[in-house]
Amino acid sequence: MSHQIVLQPDGKFCILSSGSDSIIAWDGTEEEILKFFIEEKEKELKKTVDTVRKNIELVKTGKSEQVYYQFAETFESAYRINKDKESREALKHLIP
Repeated sequence: MSHQIVLQPDGKFCILSSGSDSIIAWDGTEEEILKFFIEEKEKELKKTVDTVRKNIELVKTGKSEQVYYQFAETFESAYRINKDKESREALKHLIP
C-alpha cells in the first residue's frame, strides 16, 4: 500500500492511500505529515522487531522449519551455499 502526499487548495496537506483510494489524513502541516510517516514506520519497525524476536526463539529451540518451512538451513548447509569469501574464511573453524 502506498501513501501520496497531496497539496490542498488552502496550502495544507492531505494523504491519499492508494490501497483504499481514501484520503486518510487532511489539513496537515509539513510537520504533521512528517510525523504521520514517522509513526507509520515506527509501527512497521515494531512489528519487524517482534517477528525477528519470535523467529530467533524458534531457531534457538530447533524449530527453524516453523519459520522457513522446507527451506530451513543448518549451519553446515548455510556455510556450504555461502559465496562470500571473507565470511567463509572467518567461519571455517566451526565446520567439522
